[in-house]
Amino acid sequence: MSGETARIAEIAERLSTEIFSFLRWQILPVGLMNQNFKCVNQKIHRISKEKQITNLKAQFEQEIKNAEKEEQSQEQILELKKLHADKLKKLKDSKIQDEEDESEDAVEEEDESEDAVEEEDESEEEKLSKQHPVDAVFYYQDPYENDLVYFNCDLKSYQDSSITSTSLRNTINSLANSVHCASQSEEWNNRYGRDFRGEVRGLLFLLNHDAKYNKNISNLFYDQKNPVEEQTVHIENLQLMPNQFIHIIDPDTVRYLATIKKDVSTLMMDNKFPITPEDWYFFYPDLKRHRSSMAEDAPATIEMLLGPFLMIKHKKFKPLHKPETSKEGFLIYYKCKGESKEEFMYFLDTLSSYQIFKENQNIQVRLINKSHDEKAEENFNNAINEYIECWNLNSSSIAILKDIQFKIIENLEERFLTKAILYRDL
Repeated sequence: MSGETARIAEIAERLSTEIFSFLRWQILPVGLMNQNFKCVNQKIHRISKEKQITNLKAQFEQEIKNAEKEEQSQEQILELKKLHADKLKKLKDSKIQDEEDESEDAVEEEDESEDAVEEEDESEEEKLSKQHPVDAVFYYQDPYENDLVYFNCDLKSYQDSSITSTSLRNTINSLANSVHCASQSEEWNNRYGRDFRGEVRGLLFLLNHDAKYNKNISNLFYDQKNPVEEQTVHIENLQLMPNQFIHIIDPDTVRYLATIKKDVSTLMMDNKFPITPEDWYFFYPDLKRHRSSMAEDAPATIEMLLGPFLMIKHKKFKPLHKPETSKEGFLIYYKCKGESKEEFMYFLDTLSSYQIFKENQNIQVRLINKSHDEKAEENFNNAINEYIECWNLNSSSIAILKDIQFKIIENLEERFLTKAILYRDL
């Protein structure tokens, strides 16, 4: 069981590295993955361990029930119970240690040498209770702000039944505390070469390794306008510091990004997209308040990844074994469902504001959504016709819009995120 658990964790590490590398994020050496660093805000981060224990017990009870429902073997269930008992013991031990530390804090005068001896005598569990885990750190330069953005990452690989409001709440709180310390920690800054420059954010990369999770993770967060029973994560109760960012790449987004990466590779092999990295880049239009400063080597920002579409621009290129040169153009990955003509009308209007509808441009719109509307392509074509009619466009503009290629791309969910596929190379 422990071997399988380790392999499942490796899946999230490997997949996140592959995806972020494709998105042109800076990847720190593998040797710096799965590190801990000392907490520099212990008094602030000593939240109620009783509450943590209660939440953890509830989570474990649910996981045992799910295992019994799935008719796992008695041996597997006993192993799971043992794992849960060990985790609870560590948390209870750290609670006792925190209480002892609180009483010791009343006496401030201690010799440095004595401190060193005490630190050596601490158990591994006690040391870990005063540390923050770091699965990985990625970073990029923001194309609009021109500032460095670092992501202190928690890479999770969960089965369907483990993605609960309790597990999500605990993970976010732990990640928030890690980010709070990371920006202030000399140890963290020296290790990852930040030198106290740039912004540090939290990133939860949540992979569903059994491909059974088909819910919208936002439904776990409380929505005052549309409250439902499962919405038990209240943002106002999370341990977030002011102006702190925690981004969540949920299972749907993981599938979406993995599909984009695979689709681009397929287009390259089919001579429909340039192979040379210098011949394509993520596109950032000039905005009213911001202009892009890194046109041709910009990364795909977290805002682009989590937005409704992702734009790639490519230059003219020479396909292998073909005499003609392919036109420059845009490859646009669309994440929404395509449920109505109006949805695509808004999309076309947004693209028009980016001034990409020009002659001699190849524009491809490729929809990736596992729950896309069955009439998505029809809705897109109707939107094109109505857009032309509404704006009373000339013949050249009509030709440009009519020439847009629309395609629904098969989601990689079943082929990429099943145990059989993921385990074969591990």
